Amino acid sequence: FMRRSRETYEKVGLACSEYKRKPFPGQVYNLGGESNTIKPSCLSCTHFKNEHCDIDVYDKIAARMEK
Repeated sequence: FMRRSRETYEKVGLACSEYKRKPFPGQVYNLGGESNTIKPSCLSCTHFKNEHCDIDVYDKIAARMEK
């Protein structure tokens, strides 16, 4: 399987139909002109707990992307 890196989590997050962004308090990080949006990523998804996808879609999406 793909190495679990920040980049992989972002690619899987973008491809995931179940992605649901965690609510972050006061989303004001990128004050340097970047848009204030958070990229879809497993790391910012409500289904991602303790470095694991609790609805088991990560492995399916990662496997599909490897091909």
